[in-house]
Amino acid sequence: MQDSSTATNTHLQLLNCEVCPFSERVRFALFCKKIPFEANTFDDSILLSDNKPQALISRNPNGSVPVLDHNGFSVYDSTLICHYLEEAFPNFGIDLWPKELSKKYEAELLLMYLNNTFVPHFMSYLLNSEQGKEEELQRQFEESVMYLEYQFEKLSDGRNFFLGESISIVDIFLAPFVERMVVVIPEMKNRKEEDVLAPFRKLRVWYKEIQNMEHFIKAQPDPKKIVDFYKKKANKKKQSKA
Repeated sequence: MQDSSTATNTHLQLLNCEVCPFSERVRFALFCKKIPFEANTFDDSILLSDNKPQALISRNPNGSVPVLDHNGFSVYDSTLICHYLEEAFPNFGIDLWPKELSKKYEAELLLMYLNNTFVPHFMSYLLNSEQGKEEELQRQFEESVMYLEYQFEKLSDGRNFFLGESISIVDIFLAPFVERMVVVIPEMKNRKEEDVLAPFRKLRVWYKEIQNMEHFIKAQPDPKKIVDFYKKKANKKKQSKA
């Protein structure tokens, strides 16, 4: 573990793309922890291209963002990056993970659910162009959101965030995807913006709280760029099946 006095004298660079939700997660976490960093932002087009910049490949052989470079040591995957930040910068800003062991366990369970269930269901529904699959994919997606609604009610104890009074890694990891629900679903699924979160009262109130946070506002991409990216992504998927 590295103490804060050492950390402030080191070079931290985030290789990212503006519209990438996983990049946004890390930007949000960095702002919440108040860690100074340099952003190396690639054009969003690389997310849809098989040809990745050498500057990215040299840091991450998979060619994906985000990548955190700390004095030449590269960490990739948003979950691993945030674990690294928590260990390397323990005295900066907020604690991303709660100190209480049981709460930390709940956080890890929710992160696994977000990454392995909610995000795949959301992406499958959002990018689907086959009418025969639409109803089932929407059902799976909305069930995954309802599970998060239930978990919020269970764990928040009537407070503002998933694990209580303070924002945590769970809120930080979910927020960029709820943002995309609200911004992109109305454009791609012909639904009213206010209807997207209407069935999820707890999450709707939670997201209003998140939207007003300075650190989230700083981490957010341009909504028009988000919509444009996912339309291109859906079109590319459709063409690949043609």
